[in-house]
Amino acid sequence: MATHTMTINALSYSLIAEGNKTLEVRLKKDGVEHYKPGDTIIVKDRETGATIEKRIVSLETYASLDDLIVHEDLKQNGNFTEHDAFRERIRAFQTEDEEREFGLAAIHFG
Repeated sequence: MATHTMTINALSYSLIAEGNKTLEVRLKKDGVEHYKPGDTIIVKDRETGATIEKRIVSLETYASLDDLIVHEDLKQNGNFTEHDAFRERIRAFQTEDEEREFGLAAIHFG
């Protein structure tokens, strides 16, 4: 199994460390397209440099954010309950053009 490093913002890092976030959504690029269940992710807080290790439990791929929203439990991504709020959060990090070009990975870790 492989080990990958994923750098995230402080809020997401805290949610993961507390066990309140077990789903990370990423574009399928920059190595994410090679992630597999059983791999280890070293999650790194962008602000503090703190790290935590997580194992990929499952990984689903989607062509669009709308498709991902239909199939995933958004509460696993920081307790989102509203689709529009989740969409807005994801759009802060990636564009629709990037989504069409690369697709999305829903990375479940434990």
